[in-house]
Amino acid sequence: MSATMQAVLCNRYGPPEELVVGEAPMPVPGERQVLVRVHATAVNDYDWSLVRGKPIIYRLMFGLTRPKRPVPGMELAGVVE
Repeated sequence: MSATMQAVLCNRYGPPEELVVGEAPMPVPGERQVLVRVHATAVNDYDWSLVRGKPIIYRLMFGLTRPKRPVPGMELAGVVE
């Protein structure tokens, strides 16, 4: 059984109501990476654009019909595990 974490998920593009709290697979850090237990996060313009799927060029990079990576977030504060 793989480890999971609680996360805000963006399973399809749209308004903020599309975001849901759910379970996601715990990421496994690769070489020269760290795992961070997140205590706080912020929503920035990048995240908001990714959730909405606009501008449309984002969909070409991150998934045409839905985000390839359903856990948004670029800014965080936490503890390195």
